[in-house]
Amino acid sequence: MPQAQLTTPSYMQGLEKSPITGVMFINCHINAKKRLKLKYVRDINLSGLSIDGVKG
Repeated sequence: MPQAQLTTPSYMQGLEKSPITGVMFINCHINAKKRLKLKYVRDINLSGLSIDGVKG
């Protein structure tokens, strides 16, 4: 997905025996009130991700 505007919290969930793999954030900025939630996600590259607006 090259570009997206999200208005709801983001959530990625794979399965315990079949996780989501190979996720990359490239030049991605998120301004959100709630956290990005990841469950059963492996091999994720967050180096191109910046997040504002979330505390804690």
